[in-house]
Amino acid sequence: MTDASEHEPTGEGTSFWLSCHEAQVLEALLSRDTARLEEELVETGAEAPALAQQIEELRRIGARLRQFVNRFEPIPTAPRHGSAGDELPGEEGGSEADVFEVIHNRRSVRSFLPRPVQPRDELAILDALRRAPSAGNEQAYSVVLVTRVDVRGRLAEAAEGQTFVAGAPLVLVFCAIPARSALVYGERGAQLFSLQDATIACAYAQLAAAALGLSAVWVGSFDPRAMGRALEVPEGTVPLAMLAIGHPAEAGEATPRRLLSDLVRRIQ
Repeated sequence: MTDASEHEPTGEGTSFWLSCHEAQVLEALLSRDTARLEEELVETGAEAPALAQQIEELRRIGARLRQFVNRFEPIPTAPRHGSAGDELPGEEGGSEADVFEVIHNRRSVRSFLPRPVQPRDELAILDALRRAPSAGNEQAYSVVLVTRVDVRGRLAEAAEGQTFVAGAPLVLVFCAIPARSALVYGERGAQLFSLQDATIACAYAQLAAAALGLSAVWVGSFDPRAMGRALEVPEGTVPLAMLAIGHPAEAGEATPRRLLSDLVRRIQ
């Protein structure tokens, strides 16, 4: 097999895009199988050299695939304006949005226009979340992307009737994979680090959506078992947070924040 690193991209042709896409799909399948084997290893509670070696080999192949995708896949950049030309709240146009402007102007809006999120914006959000830091770079989480109307309806029901979830054209569900982190960090990895991995990625996605002029509201109140059934998530995968994303139908209001003197305790 020819090493992919020996080749440079020659353009944005369909055949090259498909090779990158196929690598991403294969990486996802490897990640799923690796997580399943990791769960099996944890459940046995005994040394299994052959199984551990198989997991390590799958991880190595997955890392090579990630290197390939990261090297050749065009990385989308977030423009200052949304895909339909909408400016970020409070902006007057000009140079690319500053991260502090995005953080300052981000609003949680629960009413969305009946307009889909453009594929380029969707890809930019996904690329941002996968670059989020994680404990030991284990990336002990998965993301379910939902655009189907009927599934969004089931997600809204699982979220205790928060109907705006069904109205969002794009919903990302962030799930922890405790066994993946437990393999390296034991109980603390399973109970804490995997949760942190998933929620950090969710925060990155939320800010990326804001940078694109979209609204993204974080939803944490839902029945995890009903959510798992709606998404048919694998056993051992724990839904933690939803991000309802779309073009805002109304302007969000700034909410009050605690004073820094009340929030921060300095040790100097």
